[in-house]
Amino acid sequence: MAEKYEAPVELGDGVHWVGYTETDSVFRTNAYIITSGDEAALIDAGSAVYFDSMSKQIEQIVDVTKINYFIQHHQDPDLCASLPLWEKKIGPRKIYAQTKANILIWHYGVTSELVNVDDIGWELKLADRTLKFIFMPYMHSPGEIMTYDPKTKILFSGDIFGGLSMDWNLYANEYYMDAMESFMENYMPSSEIVNENLKRIDGLEISMICPQHGSIILKNDVDKAVKTLKELECGSYLYE
Repeated sequence: MAEKYEAPVELGDGVHWVGYTETDSVFRTNAYIITSGDEAALIDAGSAVYFDSMSKQIEQIVDVTKINYFIQHHQDPDLCASLPLWEKKIGPRKIYAQTKANILIWHYGVTSELVNVDDIGWELKLADRTLKFIFMPYMHSPGEIMTYDPKTKILFSGDIFGGLSMDWNLYANEYYMDAMESFMENYMPSSEIVNENLKRIDGLEISMICPQHGSIILKNDVDKAVKTLKELECGSYLYE
């Protein structure tokens, strides 16, 4: 039986999970917000279908008009379709994504400023922290990025490390590696690309991994999750 949350969950200093509350889908979608001083950054704005649910969660933490930044890890509709709804609710803001993602995000009809993170030094300075963007091309989008918060040492990983399971838990349990394999083997393009890109987080101190799908991976399981992904046969290998 999947867990159900009606309220945001604090993950670290200024960081909250603000995901959706549906319990009848294997494709569970997470979202996260970082509050910093008098502003906030919403990580993966989310689906239009769950906009009302998500905005109600956020309103329990912060006045939504304080959201100044949308961080989009890639351009898919489960991350971006709500952007026009957010603009209607709070007005245009700034959307941070990699260039190849922003080219497509524009097609949602957004009026916010599209900021290419690869043009600004791969970082976003907030009042009390500087978020770092990590380029992860072709995992699975050519413009895929992760976001790392040095203050809490949380890695927001987008689709990477995501999982599929009807038995959803907010935090990864002993079965999560199987759920992660079910998702990753179909969405990651090849083992070579996965292993080459994972080098970009080697040596990074990670307190937890917060993917856009599946469950949050706590510190004790981070190394296990990385190892599982590195050893996974995925994408093109499934058709050989």
